[in-house]
Amino acid sequence: MKKKYLLCLLCLLLVLCGCGQQSEGAGIYMSPRQRQSVGMLDKNLIFCINDSLYYAKEQDGRLTLEKVEGENGTVGYFTCIYPGEKGDTAYLVLEDTMEIETLSKSYERTPVCQIPEDATQKYTYGLVAGGSCYAIKPKMGNASTGQLLVQIPLEEGGERTTVHEWEDSYYVDVFPPSAPNIHARDSYLIATYPYIEGEPLWVYDTKKQEMVIQGDPDMSYAAYFQEKLYFVENSTGSIRTYDLEQQRLLEDSIPIADYVPGVTLSCDESYLYVSRVSQEEWPREDSSQTLVYNYEGELVDVIDMKENPDAVAWEICDNPLFCVLLCSTEDYVFFGSSMAETYGLFYVEKSKIGSEELTIHTLYQAQ
Repeated sequence: MKKKYLLCLLCLLLVLCGCGQQSEGAGIYMSPRQRQSVGMLDKNLIFCINDSLYYAKEQDGRLTLEKVEGENGTVGYFTCIYPGEKGDTAYLVLEDTMEIETLSKSYERTPVCQIPEDATQKYTYGLVAGGSCYAIKPKMGNASTGQLLVQIPLEEGGERTTVHEWEDSYYVDVFPPSAPNIHARDSYLIATYPYIEGEPLWVYDTKKQEMVIQGDPDMSYAAYFQEKLYFVENSTGSIRTYDLEQQRLLEDSIPIADYVPGVTLSCDESYLYVSRVSQEEWPREDSSQTLVYNYEGELVDVIDMKENPDAVAWEICDNPLFCVLLCSTEDYVFFGSSMAETYGLFYVEKSKIGSEELTIHTLYQAQ
């Protein structure tokens, strides 16, 4: 009898430990090309749209947006949202000033710190993960090229440390400039650092404190789920899988239908999403499409933003700057802007994917 009780207790502990492990910012799966302009706070979706905060709620079987009124709801155009440690708070990074604040579930904002001035030079990008802020800044000096990835503790007086240096510089002769795409996923920082020759993939393990993938040019815009990277292999036009825990490429391969170099990939616990927007051939007639694959490699559905009359009327349905896959959650897939300015926000219900009932709903329209 005692053995049975011990076995039950062990099972319960395993379940509780599993429930405590969260990834992707508490249920938000961001597209690798997007700013982190959406988050989860106390089980509610919050959005940074243009210079304001909004929260989403379900009403009559559909999502509606409510604006956070007053000073607490007014933020800068380049504000990003990152999850807090326990889910009852979130971090706001105001990228125009590089100030960091906490956001409570009642939408009260409290200043935390500001990234030191010498780390806020041109092209800096900041994100919050594991009690630290990570920022990318140019090297100092007129003759210097390249960028630094720095770690800055959030507590006052924390010492800034450089965790990686990129020797080549993308920003000298290129316009418009933009910082590398970088996201925090569990203990990993996943970045595409742009060189003039391309945008190779970099992955930094914050536990091991080392780059476990160092600039692989054949791996594009990797999406992450449960210790695995899903990426577009440029040389084959296929979706491949890299096991980060074992640090090896797996054998599985999913050919992308009508592959064109430059397409991007996102994923969540249910599907793999291939955006038809090609960074090499844009605009294209099929730029408004997102291919939806299951993990068995089957093409389940095609989400085409041209099927939303608002996106067509606003002439953004095939524009990757203003209407592209943004993120997904357990229940929804969202489409919006990859820029600081948003003209429209749309969503589909994941339960309708693969059926004839799939509808692209309009959630937000710019005034």
